[in-house]
Amino acid sequence: MCFKCDNIKNQLEEFATKRIRVLTPPLPGEAFDNENIAFVYAGQGLNIELIDTDKKADIL
Repeated sequence: MCFKCDNIKNQLEEFATKRIRVLTPPLPGEAFDNENIAFVYAGQGLNIELIDTDKKADIL
């Protein structure tokens, strides 16, 4: 699942208080024109991708 948030860093800090584990810290995402994306594990097999941009790369 992918969710857009206002600010990845702030969202990860909030998730940390809820014991949601960061799998991949914010890194440039090719599909999002190198804007940062992050991945977290929320438990019960649920992986979440976070983005905070509307940019999309022109990938063929």
